[in-house]
Amino acid sequence: SQPVWTGFDTTCTVDNLNDDITYYFVVQAYVEEVESGDSNEISFLSPSPSATTYTITASTTDHGSISPSGTVTLEADVDQTFYILPDDGYYINDVFVDGVSIGAVPTYTFHQVATDHSISAEFAIITHTISSSTGANGNISPSGDIVVDHGSSQGFTITPASGYRLADVLLDGISVGPISYYQFDQVIEDHTIHAIFVADTYIISATASENGTITPSGNTNVSFGGSQTYTFTPDSGCSIIDVIIDGVSVGSTNTHTFLDV
Repeated sequence: SQPVWTGFDTTCTVDNLNDDITYYFVVQAYVEEVESGDSNEISFLSPSPSATTYTITASTTDHGSISPSGTVTLEADVDQTFYILPDDGYYINDVFVDGVSIGAVPTYTFHQVATDHSISAEFAIITHTISSSTGANGNISPSGDIVVDHGSSQGFTITPASGYRLADVLLDGISVGPISYYQFDQVIEDHTIHAIFVADTYIISATASENGTITPSGNTNVSFGGSQTYTFTPDSGCSIIDVIIDGVSVGSTNTHTFLDV
């Protein structure tokens, strides 16, 4: 009743067909008002046009992941978000979109994708600082601010200078006593270690026989390198016969000073 093709032409193109619908066609011939019967029937399915797709290639270095990963295929004008997760003990160092750094972001979304893209993430190990120091008259090795990888260990050796001894070691401000070596194991945070030294002390034992005094008397503590003076005073009517230092006579003298003990 509504032919799509009339005339003397033996070919015809039918336009504006809908996608994914099957159409059926027959033809009839006619002479003036006389029509033939229907021809054999043919069918035609107008397929949907192929959707335009793009790819985003997602990758990482070691010690972390990106999701989704690999080659992601998308239709045009859709969004795609990527999630970036470092392994334990690591952090996101940088993220590159199409080869350009966008910083250490944990997520990134491509909006209305209209071309191919790439995204890659780099990771780096977390580091911690151990600050080692000492007071005067000794050293700690290694010294200064020591950078340590997350989860690793670091040992410190403490040595007093000649004539001094280790008095105490402070770990994160807490005394642990005069230990000459300490190792931080499985480091997961910053730390401090500080050593304190004191001079060695020596005893001078001072005594006097009857009929006189020595000042000071008894046992006197003297620090390494220090000095101490003694005065000898005979009683009235008496005199100093001898002064003996470490078992050796030094004669009759009123004073004696120990230098640089």
